[in-house]
Parts: sequence; structure tokens; C-alpha cells
Amino acid sequence: MGRWKALLTKAIELIGIVGFIILARLSRNTERRADDVPVVESAQHEEEHCTQDRVPRKYTGIAKLVLTMSAVTMLILLIATGIIGGFNPGPQQPVWFSHHLHANNKHINCFFCHPYAGVSQNPGIPPVEKCMLCHSVIASNFKPIVTLRGYYDRREPIPWVRVAAVPDYVHFSHECHIARGIDCSECHGNIKAMDRVVQVKKFDMNFCVSCHWKYNVSTNCYLCHY
Repeated sequence: MGRWKALLTKAIELIGIVGFIILARLSRNTERRADDVPVVESAQHEEEHCTQDRVPRKYTGIAKLVLTMSAVTMLILLIATGIIGGFNPGPQQPVWFSHHLHANNKHINCFFCHPYAGVSQNPGIPPVEKCMLCHSVIASNFKPIVTLRGYYDRREPIPWVRVAAVPDYVHFSHECHIARGIDCSECHGNIKAMDRVVQVKKFDMNFCVSCHWKYNVSTNCYLCHY
């Protein structure tokens, strides 16, 4: 992501320079035409002058179009690089994995990969053997799957980077929340729309207490801090 961000930043700089040059030339040409405009004494002279000025106006329109497109492109690149808009692609993982592809497109249930969410405090992370149940056959030559198979062959667990976590002084159990019917997206956002997962909710006191009020659950301190 760092390399791409650097390339996008260079693209923004280049577009800005080109846009500035076009704007400067457009401004200079406009001033020059204003200085060269003769005093129109008759309708005939006015028509002749307008006819001579059509070509410059055409290029003026093209220049304005280029400037507008440059501004839009710069805005998109600024958002994509995170310079504005707070774009956050989430932490880079050792193996590329898309929740959007698996959970949304392939309709794989959350509990297939996180089987302990409904019965324990932690949701669980799928072992590499579970991944290979499918990918020993499906897309086996795809580069991320080759990386996955390397962990499997070496009998090494995948060192996934944790995304969502609460402070050590907070005791949180997935089990009771799942039993209450709380959807995963309440805390984790629209996971099905994510490729690389990012934490979209700030797990602080305000977030938790507001949710407890919403579902009419106790806010006794010892419920979570013990």
C-alpha cells in the first residue's frame, strides 16, 4: 500500500503541474485577446471579429474541460491516498483475503470461519487446514493461495494481524451478544463489503453503553469490568 500511495501522490503532483500550466496559458491568452480587441464600430465589424475569435474560444473550452477533469481526478486520488477523507484500507495481512468475495459473493456464513463466536468469548480464527478444505482445489495456482499453501506445507499458523480489540480491562464475550441476536455488523460494520477488514467502530465506553441503552441491557460497571 505504501508503494501505491507514493505513486498516487506523484500522479497528483503531475496533474497539479499540468493543470497549473494550462491555467497559466489560458489566463495569458485571455489577457492577450482582451488587449487586442478592436473597438467595434458597426455590426459588420462585430460579426467579423466574432468569426476570427471562434478558434481561440474553442480551445478555451477544451482547456476548461481539461482543468475540470484534472480537478476531479486530483480529488479522487486525494481521497484514495487518504490525504483527505480519512481513507483506511485496514492493516496488511500475511495472506490476501477478501471478506467481500467469501461472505458476500460466495455467501459463506460467518460461523464457518469463526465457529466459536456463538459459544465462547472469542470468535476463533480458522486454521490453515480449514482454508485448504476449499483451496486445495479452488484457485490453487492463485498467488495468495500459493502463499497459503506454503503455511500449510510448513505446518505454520497464519500470523493474521488483529483488527478489532477491546482494552485489557474490558471483558467482552461474543457468546452473550450472539445469543441476544446482535448482528456482527453492529460492531464490525458491513464486513461483507470489505476486502481487507478495517475497524469502523471505536470500541470505547460511549459505544458500548449506548448499545446497552438501545437494547435495554444493564450498564452495571461489574458487567464488563471484573
